[in-house]
Parts: sequence; C-alpha cells; structure tokens
Amino acid sequence: KAFEPFAPLIDRGLIELEAGGSLREGKRAWLLGKYKADAVEVVPGDTILPYFVMYTSHDGSLRMGYQNT
Repeated sequence: KAFEPFAPLIDRGLIELEAGGSLREGKRAWLLGKYKADAVEVVPGDTILPYFVMYTSHDGSLRMGYQNT
C-alpha cells in the first residue's frame, strides 16, 4: 500500500521494478525502479540508465518520496 501512488506508472509500462527491501528492522522500505526509456549518452561511450528509488517508513520517521538516480 505504501507505494500505491506509483502503480499507474507500472501498469502503463513506464517503469519496471528491479529491487526492493527494508532497513532498520523493517521500519523503512525502498524500491528501485528503472524508467523504460533509452539510456542517455553523456560523453561518447559513457551511458547512464534512468533509474529512481522510492522510499518510505512504517513508523512515521520518514516521509514517502522518490529520487532520480
């Protein structure tokens, strides 16, 4: 339920979840997702794949958010 706001992105095929886990005895949770987009070539031969991380806590110590990586 915590990551439900991102379900439409998954359902529409815009992102793909790659990993997930919890920290601090399950109090904090995270998901790693990959945008289904082409890699960006920063300089010739050096590409960046578009990923992001979503995170939240179950004890109120951290707000839900996400960050592009």
